[in-house]
Amino acid sequence: SRSRGCELLDAALSGRYAAAMPLLNPPAAAKLLIDEALRIEPTVLVATSGGKDGNVVFDLIGKAKARFPKLRIGAFYRYFVDDLEPIERPIHLLCKRYGAPLFKYPTALLSRALAGSALRPTTLESFGAIQLKEKQIEFAARTEFACWLSGISKEQMFEREIKTCPRCKGKGVDPEFGALCQQCYGRKQVTARTSRFELGKLVVDPAKLWVANGHRQTDSLMRRGMLSSFRAHKDDEGHQGQIGLDVRFRNLYPIAQWNTKDVY
Repeated sequence: SRSRGCELLDAALSGRYAAAMPLLNPPAAAKLLIDEALRIEPTVLVATSGGKDGNVVFDLIGKAKARFPKLRIGAFYRYFVDDLEPIERPIHLLCKRYGAPLFKYPTALLSRALAGSALRPTTLESFGAIQLKEKQIEFAARTEFACWLSGISKEQMFEREIKTCPRCKGKGVDPEFGALCQQCYGRKQVTARTSRFELGKLVVDPAKLWVANGHRQTDSLMRRGMLSSFRAHKDDEGHQGQIGLDVRFRNLYPIAQWNTKDVY
């Protein structure tokens, strides 16, 4: 019969990291997954929330800098209420410890609450409020981090110009349908944005850097299915996905196979 060490070595050398993980303790399994991701691209943006899972992932990514000196770490935080010290304190401590910049954005749930009647009475203005999606916020964080690494500040990313809505001519009413203008949503003005940077000139492609999350298979059946499905994926460069390693959209879940006791 083959020894446990031989099984682990065979699984690791053949790239079947998902098969090797059950034979490892949780920190070693996470280290194996992180190392595989950093060999592909040594740039990680940690999606932190101030909770236990996000803080553990942040610490695991930060400690990988000893193994990958060229590792570049950033963090972004999606808030419902900004500047809550009990939540943001561990985030700022981890950012200071590992020298990571922090980018903050409102969560998509906040935009939906403002657009609906959960936080205020429904008005014409609130009805037309823009509802963000989580992927839009994530891509904004990816782009801002890539620009920050390239020496481009947030103010330098876009040139903004506020002008009268060309569809309703500043009236707020759609001339074709007679209802709320579908371009400015009743605001009578629109903001035109012109990019000041070129993606090809950034030090890293925003779509190619990793976003590290604290999702675990034990959270729910939906997350178990999502994290397990990455095994069937390959990217354009031929890299094979693993449980917790989404090579197509560059999402990393180091503690995917941990349980709550492992986190604590």
